[in-house]
Amino acid sequence: MSISLPVGLDRYDGKLRFVEQDLTSLAADFGTPLYVYAEEVLEQQACAWREGMQRCFGERALVAYATKANDRLRVLQTLARAGCGFDIVSEGEMLRALASGVDPERVVFSGVGKSDLELRSALSKGVRHINVESESELLRLSKVAEQQGTHASVSLRLTPDIAAGGHDKISTGRKTDKFGIAPERALALWRQPWHGITFDGVAVHCGSQICDLALFEQAFRFVVEWAQKMQTLSLPVRRLDLGGGIGIDERGEPALSPLLYARAAQKWLAPVLDEKTRILVEPGRAIAAAAGLLLTRVLDRKRIEDRTCLVVDAGMNNFLRCALYDAHHRLLPVVCKNTLAKHTQKTKTWVVGPVCESSDTFGTHEGLEQAAIGDLLALCSAGAYGAVMASDYNARTRAAEVFIEHDGNTLLLRAREDARVRLAEEESLVRA
Repeated sequence: MSISLPVGLDRYDGKLRFVEQDLTSLAADFGTPLYVYAEEVLEQQACAWREGMQRCFGERALVAYATKANDRLRVLQTLARAGCGFDIVSEGEMLRALASGVDPERVVFSGVGKSDLELRSALSKGVRHINVESESELLRLSKVAEQQGTHASVSLRLTPDIAAGGHDKISTGRKTDKFGIAPERALALWRQPWHGITFDGVAVHCGSQICDLALFEQAFRFVVEWAQKMQTLSLPVRRLDLGGGIGIDERGEPALSPLLYARAAQKWLAPVLDEKTRILVEPGRAIAAAAGLLLTRVLDRKRIEDRTCLVVDAGMNNFLRCALYDAHHRLLPVVCKNTLAKHTQKTKTWVVGPVCESSDTFGTHEGLEQAAIGDLLALCSAGAYGAVMASDYNARTRAAEVFIEHDGNTLLLRAREDARVRLAEEESLVRA
């Protein structure tokens, strides 16, 4: 049985459209490779998470979007208006989040390597919810808070020793991973007096692209266990940060519905909840992935052994996930050809990029056997961890990015880089 088109996509007269916008026209106007984001889809995904969590936890629930998934300002503005807070991992992300207009009280500073400068900046701007990941970070934060005459509301990120995630490189909850604090050490830290620090809860994050509810339930049980230990030390539990990592399916939809996830969390967390406890969840990919795609054009077509290979103009410098995580993203022809119906959809076509690395591949795909040089393809579910991970490797330029607003207006978020301009800037620095 064929899989339906990803969220926001349809075909009209054989042409693929994204929220009713003609992708061939966008490629003609802005060139390729080209990231295309849709406000309508982004808002739908965010509202589904907000409504699912609030049905179970009311106003205590905060959907803190993982900013690292896609930090474009127009994206963050849409999410702030949809009622999201933000999970950040750097000062740069904090500045972008605050520029969206969000209340600093709805921003949570996570991450394993916060500098003193970042901690000072966060506290001075009112971002006081900090997920601390080590004893030395706690010491530094205490010193900074005392110097500024303020305080930080701290949740300790504990390591639950749960192996989860779609790939070894995105599993973050094992005791051998670089993240978090060993739970036994947390007990000792909670017992100590700290200047400028108010302990308010527990945080966990087990990995990314998790599609098994049972793995999340393990994390929920872990959170309850350690929240109860906080309570035995007479520490109030005011924040339970459940992390993110919810995977997506072939259509870009969350593999677990927000309501299903929220109901499971409600069941397990009940023993430690009161009316003041805030519940945080930090979806990134589950909100942003479906809201974006990457347009790319076929540069070459050749036969390698027993398979057809298409070389496209987008590479691992534009979209790294396939090379780095062996991720699979659907590639669809933007224009369907009549001859396509004469061929079996089970034929696999290998799609690769132009970067001088064997890892620069987008995998094998069905339905592309008739793709020819010059044809346009759409890489789906590319709204998360796409442009934010881009580089200029091989002296290639980063793709342009456009945003389709509710009224159909197309807003250029980032112009395509020009290699000549970049070289001229470097030459001026060298001459100086």
